[in-house]
Amino acid sequence: MPSLKHLSIKTQLTIMTVSTVAILLLIVVFTTVQVTGLVVRNNRQYADEVMKQIEQSVASNGEFLDNLMLSLQYDSLVQEYLSTNDALKRYEIFGKLDTNLLGVLNLKPGILDVVLLGSNGSAYYYKGRQPEVVARIQEMGDVKGHAVSALVELTYDGAPHECFLLVSDVVSNLKDGTAGRRLGTAAIVVERTAFGTDAVDALVSSSSAFYLVDRSGVVFSGNDAARRFQPLPAAVLAVQPGEERTVRLDGQSVTVRAAALARLGGRIVNVTRTTQLVGDLVHIRNLMIALTAGGGLLLLGLFLLIARNILRPLDRFMGHLARVGVGAGAGAGGTAGAGGSAAAPGTDGPGAFGGLQERAELDGYKEINEMAARFNAMLEEIDGLARRLLATNSRMYEMQLQKKQAEIAQLKSQINPHFLYNSLESMKGVALSEHADKVFQMLTALGRMFYYSFKGADIVRMREEMTTIQSYVRIQQVRFEDRFDVETDVPDALLDCLIPKMCLQPLVENAVFHGLETREGKGRLRIEGRIEEAPGEGPPGSGRIPTLTLRILDDGVGIEPERLAALQAQLAAETPPDGIMKPNPGTVGLMNVHSRVRLMYGAGYGLWVESEPGRGSVVTLRLPVRRDDA
Repeated sequence: MPSLKHLSIKTQLTIMTVSTVAILLLIVVFTTVQVTGLVVRNNRQYADEVMKQIEQSVASNGEFLDNLMLSLQYDSLVQEYLSTNDALKRYEIFGKLDTNLLGVLNLKPGILDVVLLGSNGSAYYYKGRQPEVVARIQEMGDVKGHAVSALVELTYDGAPHECFLLVSDVVSNLKDGTAGRRLGTAAIVVERTAFGTDAVDALVSSSSAFYLVDRSGVVFSGNDAARRFQPLPAAVLAVQPGEERTVRLDGQSVTVRAAALARLGGRIVNVTRTTQLVGDLVHIRNLMIALTAGGGLLLLGLFLLIARNILRPLDRFMGHLARVGVGAGAGAGGTAGAGGSAAAPGTDGPGAFGGLQERAELDGYKEINEMAARFNAMLEEIDGLARRLLATNSRMYEMQLQKKQAEIAQLKSQINPHFLYNSLESMKGVALSEHADKVFQMLTALGRMFYYSFKGADIVRMREEMTTIQSYVRIQQVRFEDRFDVETDVPDALLDCLIPKMCLQPLVENAVFHGLETREGKGRLRIEGRIEEAPGEGPPGSGRIPTLTLRILDDGVGIEPERLAALQAQLAAETPPDGIMKPNPGTVGLMNVHSRVRLMYGAGYGLWVESEPGRGSVVTLRLPVRRDDA
């Protein structure tokens, strides 16, 4: 910006450092906020899915038990047992009921007992009378339809069981004039797991708890064992089904969501401890902020040190220049006034330019010392070259600044890739911990590509390039939801061949984006590798040079004839002296690879493109065969 030109180099370096640190901090905060929101949304979706599955499980098992109760209500033996007043007849029926109800108890795991209480004072207990069962049935009163009691602890077979009572009125359907009259109450005693809720106990989550509570607010199932069979706090129970609130629980702020369990008269309660859910992210955020701040301070100190070592000698040098300029100006002016023109070198003696006799003594970087030495040597030249000397020193000064700026840019280019790569690794850890498999796979593939792109030599084995292509293809297949298949036909013997880094990936990318992306239906991408004889004079086998030939084939939309002709002409054109062929729009990747290969190996190598609209394209890359032992 023009306004920065009026600021000192020290001020500009400080502004650049502060701006860099501020941008990095903004990136850290923005990334943390986005990832935190993603984690919270994923947790909410997970909780919704779990609660929905619990509702379905309870509904399915409750429907089975309701049907079982219905069959029990209208069982002829049950009706007859509860309607007769003849004690002898009830005794006869009692034995038959034992046999029939044994089958009921075996219909589903978790059914513990069957109880019948008649309005005429008759009673039937399959496993013996339990006062607690009678008390619970009496508490519920006359039940219209089916109802489920609150959780109760009962002892069967010498062991305590956490149970529910399914209670229903028994209404006569006998053809003896009593039809429609209430005969009594039937109850089925089931374990709490009979509703299929035991899977909730095994859920593993450090930040999200699921509680299944009965009609009295007591937890009968959940993945928080400490609260099992205990009543939930009133603040949590106040959240109605379908609501979401933030409340205080155990001194922490938690998010509570609820859903109804209609079959049990209770509800599902999900309690999410947000601080635990995003605790690792907060730690990572704080660590990244601390590292960024520390790195910023280090950069600021480094820039200030560089500025000091540059500016102090430069200040002295500028002072010397001022003195030289004053002396030279006075001498030149006096000479011009006397004779109409400047005097020839040496004609006026050593005093003609008094300032030119003073020597600059600077203590700084090597370049500055060298500049001073050269400047001192130039001061010994004639006054006619003095102005050119000053201009030369000015250009040298600018070159030194550009060099320092290039060093700073190089330092930034070394920092940023490592920062981004480490950030990708951190995101991979978060994705893995949150079971975001697709995100984890894409980050893994992207991390491999990124690491490969800025590490290692410019010449690599083909197996390394193929591994990078596999990572790139995996990302694109996830992005396009497997809209294309990839086939690879590269013999193992070619994988140790040496090729320029990143010479195949742009070709694959070109095939995906310009060929397969706009294709209707599923496409196919094929990568082939062969060693062939280079085109030339003579029949095959007559000594022509073996060539590594790599082909990228796709069945995409192809290239229009006019555009193909222009591209082929551009590839066949002679390489300019600077080795850089100017690409047309849409051909940057192809021309970059083509130029690199020709610069390295000559005009006999590079890219060839063939295509037919609607049928796809073939891009052929020819390289010399190179191996480590070559």
